[in-house]
Amino acid sequence: MSSFVTQIENAPITGATLRELTRVVLEHGKPFRFTARGYSMSPFIQDGDAITLAPFADAPHIGEVVAFINPASDRLVVHRLIAETSDGFVLKGDNIAEPDGVFARAQILGRVVRVERDGKTVGGGIGAERAAIAFLSREQILLALKALYYFPRRVAGVMLRRAQNLAPYRALGRRVQPRVVIAEASDAELAEVQRRFNPGVWMRSTPRNPNATHYVAKIGDDLAGFVELVRHPPAHFPYVGHWLFSLHVWTRWRGCGIGELLTRQAMMQAQSEGAHELRLIVFADNAPAIKLYRKLGFAICDAPEFTRVLHDKARVNGRRRVVMRCVLSRQSLAVIRGSLIAPSGITNNAE
Repeated sequence: MSSFVTQIENAPITGATLRELTRVVLEHGKPFRFTARGYSMSPFIQDGDAITLAPFADAPHIGEVVAFINPASDRLVVHRLIAETSDGFVLKGDNIAEPDGVFARAQILGRVVRVERDGKTVGGGIGAERAAIAFLSREQILLALKALYYFPRRVAGVMLRRAQNLAPYRALGRRVQPRVVIAEASDAELAEVQRRFNPGVWMRSTPRNPNATHYVAKIGDDLAGFVELVRHPPAHFPYVGHWLFSLHVWTRWRGCGIGELLTRQAMMQAQSEGAHELRLIVFADNAPAIKLYRKLGFAICDAPEFTRVLHDKARVNGRRRVVMRCVLSRQSLAVIRGSLIAPSGITNNAE
């Protein structure tokens, strides 16, 4: 786990402060409990688990999960001790291919003695099985076993995504799906969306952007999709006017028309505010998304003010983006509104 968060009077702390606080508490012989962030110890310690560290009463043992200061990053890290050499201890994350290196005893602060998930104590790979896990990790077997374990799930995921692109699946999905609720995102829902978009990354709470409206699609208590409508002033050139960003439907619910519902909600809101057009940027090779946007009246447009922006981004990630534009007319407002509330099982709570 490469970074951690703890709560001191509801104030999150990270980095050097957490590192020094951990060191001081353990040096005084006291246990230290905090929340893990990251996936380097998955599946035994997961992002969001509560970990309790205790100072060493004896020498570290092979297989123990320990906290140490990694000089390469000067950060507090919690990984497994997989071997001991004449130069020190070899440490490695259970979900990482290469060891962190060899560390002296003085660099290791304490051992993990408890792992809690959702308020319940879990194994965390720190019991009698720890030596076996260390052996498997040391011999590069652990990751192979994990890949083998998840292989059927990955195959099923690929098959599901392919099926979701087929017209019969989409038609069936629209008929049998549970009720979809489109609503403005609450603070808690927006935080959940950020967590899903950035797994393992600690996100500092920030005030909402007054120029943005966030919508979520919910099926029961589950977040099924998300979209953002942003109003850019002239000072934000070349992003000027109403823009649609971050349209996303989580895999389980794709093929049910949720992306269309979210896009139409953003279109309706922009039009009700007097916007004459709505624009977005999409990857040129994202055929399903472009097909959806074309269905809703968007078309790829010539946007010379974005030439350099899109070129620079393509150089970074190797994928070209295009700008699409939809002209919003008063005559289409009733059609857009009706499409949000007419289908069976769909409710619009965003108005």
